[in-house]
Amino acid sequence: EVAFFGIKTEVHINKEDTTYDIVNARNYDTLIFENTTFARFLLNLFYAVSAKELDMRNCSIQVLTWESFLMAQNLRILLLSNNRLQAITDSTFKYASDLQYLFLDTNRLIQLDSDSFDGLTELRYLDLSNNRLTQLPKGLLDDLNALEESRLDNNRLRTLNNQLFTNNLNVLILTLSDNRLEHIDEHTFRRQSKFIILDIGNNRELRTLVLMLKLQNLNAANCTLTRVNIYGYVRNVDFSYNRIQELYFAQPERLKTLTLRNNS
Repeated sequence: EVAFFGIKTEVHINKEDTTYDIVNARNYDTLIFENTTFARFLLNLFYAVSAKELDMRNCSIQVLTWESFLMAQNLRILLLSNNRLQAITDSTFKYASDLQYLFLDTNRLIQLDSDSFDGLTELRYLDLSNNRLTQLPKGLLDDLNALEESRLDNNRLRTLNNQLFTNNLNVLILTLSDNRLEHIDEHTFRRQSKFIILDIGNNRELRTLVLMLKLQNLNAANCTLTRVNIYGYVRNVDFSYNRIQELYFAQPERLKTLTLRNNS
């Protein structure tokens, strides 16, 4: 049996529908398998082809292992959105060490290990939104020195500790809206000096916010904040739809916009 995918790559499928052998191996800029059902991630794929971008969105993938990415040293963009992944185990992407953009959004992730992203020193963008994560383990982001944007919206996170982003000095954008945040350690973002956007809106259990920040734009609307202390500085702030009774800025002269609509 022979199947043809979007780029007309010839693929042989065995009778068990678990192994796919690509014929006439070559280098590709992009491989697209979107909306194709696989029992598991393509085994030995990168032995057959070299690709800079791999699109496997909505392919029903349930399991990833480090073996999936052997010989994937040229991969730069990996799209695994809308699959059925529940966990990312230790060093899964170790052999895709030049990966720059990783999309794991809209899966069923409930578990990440401290070494899940081990070796991804070139990663600039990480999307973990729309999953079921309840915590981010210590050390999870330690190797991601180049990280500029991370999306963690719509999970079930309750706390952020002050060691989580210690090595991520280049972060520009971080979104954490629609979680279940109750507490953020004061020094969680103390080392981020290039910060442009921090979105922690729609965390209905968040009542106190005491943070050291150097930030351009902060969205903390639609929480239940009663006390806010901002050390360092913020330029534009949205605290709409809260219950703020105490509000302190260490450098109020740096404020450009402060929105306090519908506090009570």
